[in-house]
Amino acid sequence: MTARPPYDRTAVRPAWAELPAEVRDLVADQAGSAVVRADVAGGGFTRGFAGLLGLADGTELFVKAASEEERPVAHRSYRTEADVLRVLPGAVPAPRLRWTDEVGPWVVLGIEPVRGRMPGLPWTDVDVDRAVATCEQLADALHPAPPGLALDRLADESEGDGAWLRWYASVASGELVSDLLSPWAQRSLPELHRLLSVSGAAVDGDTACHGDLRADNMLLGPAGQVWVCDWNWLLLAAPWTDAVGLLVTAHADGVDVDAALARSMLLDGVDPEAVDAWLALLAAFMCGQAAAPPPDFASSWLAAHRAYYGTAALSWLEHRRTR
Repeated sequence: MTARPPYDRTAVRPAWAELPAEVRDLVADQAGSAVVRADVAGGGFTRGFAGLLGLADGTELFVKAASEEERPVAHRSYRTEADVLRVLPGAVPAPRLRWTDEVGPWVVLGIEPVRGRMPGLPWTDVDVDRAVATCEQLADALHPAPPGLALDRLADESEGDGAWLRWYASVASGELVSDLLSPWAQRSLPELHRLLSVSGAAVDGDTACHGDLRADNMLLGPAGQVWVCDWNWLLLAAPWTDAVGLLVTAHADGVDVDAALARSMLLDGVDPEAVDAWLALLAAFMCGQAAAPPPDFASSWLAAHRAYYGTAALSWLEHRRTR
């Protein structure tokens, strides 16, 4: 595996004082109190503003803001998140949307403030069990999917002509060269390509899934609470896909994630080959893009994240296929 990125400080965001005055005034008006402190969120890869604001009346508010002109991807992402937060069932452990507003090209979200720590620095058995229990809660609360949302299907990601869908075959043919593959992965390229080719059917389902559940999108509260944040990639998939995707980096930390999942109802009746196909898809998607320069909407840490996550997914897959 490649080196772990510093997931608690991968973000590249504007400071509160760098936001336009009209945006800062809008937040103060919506909150009913002046902003006296701003702690910018350190995790994540988009360049939109996200931070916990302290208000003059002693309360707090989490705010996201992005300009359609300067950060169109973040702007679109935040608007999508607002749409999702409005309809999430109450049983979903997510910070609630308090308000959303727009001024000029800016979209601004006011979100319930929550305090906790990110898991995975490093992962522990206890934190993995809390995370899996949260994924069970999500799967139960989000089936059927919330009404009023036009959700894509995760299965569709395994179709089309994206270069990453041909990544294993391209490396096997010599068209591409990669230093991200272990000796086992190099020997297993035909099998990895086969797993990728069946991944669509493997991950298909009708549960609304977070779609981007990483350690930096989860907060563990001091009294046992868990909150899942950043709801801008909701899609339809098999209910276990969030948990497996989240635990890729826990495997990298040496936690027996297969044992943790075996204790969960999420994988009851699930073919182990389906999980392997999902890991093969994740690895191809991440490794296939790791060498590309980060897009302008993203932090410079995105390439390191893709390489680390992709190689960790392959490591977990190797463990599962050779034990």
